[in-house]
Amino acid sequence: MPGCRLIISIIFLSVVLSSVPSHCEDSPATILAAMDTLEKKLEWVNFRLAEEKWENYRNGHSDSLSFYNDLYLYVISGTDIYQYSKSLGNLVERADRQRLQILLSEITNDRIEMRPAIKAIKDSLKSIVDSFAVDFQGESKTLSDVKDLYHNSRSRSQRELGCKAWYSVGENLSSRMKKLISQRNEAASKLGFDNYWDFISTQFSQNGVDLLQFVKAVDSLTQTGYSEIIVGSRSTLGVNQLELWDVEFTHSQINQHGDTFFPADSHYAFVRRGLKSAGFLLEQLPVFVESVSGNRLNSNILSFAIRPPNDIRILTDSRSGFNSLQSLLYHNGIALYSAYTAQERPLYSFAADTTWQMAMGEIISAMVYDSIWLNDIANMPLGFISQFRKAKLELETIEIRKLLTNISFIYEAYTNPDRDYNQLYWDLYQKYTGLSRHDDIIIWATEQDLLTDPSLAIRRLMAKSIAAQSVNYMTSYFGPLTNNHNTSSFLIQNYFRFGSRYAWSELLQRGTGEKLSPLHLKKFIESFGT
Repeated sequence: MPGCRLIISIIFLSVVLSSVPSHCEDSPATILAAMDTLEKKLEWVNFRLAEEKWENYRNGHSDSLSFYNDLYLYVISGTDIYQYSKSLGNLVERADRQRLQILLSEITNDRIEMRPAIKAIKDSLKSIVDSFAVDFQGESKTLSDVKDLYHNSRSRSQRELGCKAWYSVGENLSSRMKKLISQRNEAASKLGFDNYWDFISTQFSQNGVDLLQFVKAVDSLTQTGYSEIIVGSRSTLGVNQLELWDVEFTHSQINQHGDTFFPADSHYAFVRRGLKSAGFLLEQLPVFVESVSGNRLNSNILSFAIRPPNDIRILTDSRSGFNSLQSLLYHNGIALYSAYTAQERPLYSFAADTTWQMAMGEIISAMVYDSIWLNDIANMPLGFISQFRKAKLELETIEIRKLLTNISFIYEAYTNPDRDYNQLYWDLYQKYTGLSRHDDIIIWATEQDLLTDPSLAIRRLMAKSIAAQSVNYMTSYFGPLTNNHNTSSFLIQNYFRFGSRYAWSELLQRGTGEKLSPLHLKKFIESFGT
């Protein structure tokens, strides 16, 4: 195998070197030549890297993953495409400008995140979390054990202890997290951005989104509904002040009862039947689903676009319950999108915008909030459906408020890094959740979005908003998502078939008739309880 890799690398690198432009003028011909060269390299190396990632997760190891990671890093580091980022005006054709935007977006984040210093910090953070053991009441517990106690124990004092044990890992992570913030800012500045937040916000401003204004609007639109949820939770628990460790428990009993309708061995059948009712026939699509055991994925589900639109795979380590089923639907939504993106130019298939992909997953997973779906597919009694949907509405609203907290923290931390991050986080947490502060608990350093990919929290909020606008439009004009082939027709004709040929803001406006508006997010989450 090492000999084969060496031969492959020699051949590949000879092609790379022979195709480098010999001059650096910003003429359209030079820019197009650089784009063509990079596009071909990325198509091949992304395919090989996707195969190795699949193998790594499927079997627990991959002999060649490190090799192709290094090769991918070589490709994106060696390209001179960045010098043309300010030369979009030199390209006459809209399609060429879009291609350049795609290529820049495709590799810029990785140029930052795959820097050796950043990767080393992230690997060390993951290692600490994976091996962390909690000393809980004289016994050694895993983080998973105390998280379950924190969310579900009927004893409020035990929930508090579980919560503090869960976040205790933050003390071991905080110093490395500070270094990670500093390293990301440094990497972004070397690519011409003021700081890491400037890099993130630039990606979304290309789709006409002012992130800070969007956060402010979502905050305003969800504040009243969230306050009502907090008042109701206090009444349910019989407490004067709701605490951090009370929020999840308020919905615990309804969730546990609801989970009984979603046994793990029925998940794929539910997904297949639900998608068929919406006009998607999974058995006729190049989507391969495989289950793994042994908790290898930590109850996660992953989707892999190996070579879209012809080879799409989903790896699942499902557990019984609603959340796992919804996650499977979400990844099937991403897989469906990849399976319908056949384009003359492969770039428009393999270089999909992550926010748009996530939005497609959110649209498909929204089917589970449909009363028809819950009754016909999951056999949930009609008398329980309204309670269940109301609980999910409240949890969705709580998640949105948490996303607002994290996004605001990301902005503040990266634009003004010389501050007390723990105090900053609790200031923002109080603002968006209205809950008591506990400065002895280090939440900010344990938040997964902040550890791995800071832009993920923003993408989640954007994806939920895109999905809400799309679902509201479809249900207003065509009826419920379930038992309705208009669902597949709308998505394929307006979203899927274009791949990334157009910016997602353009596809959303074409499909729904308006630009992205947070008003639809409010309308969507309020509709769950009706």
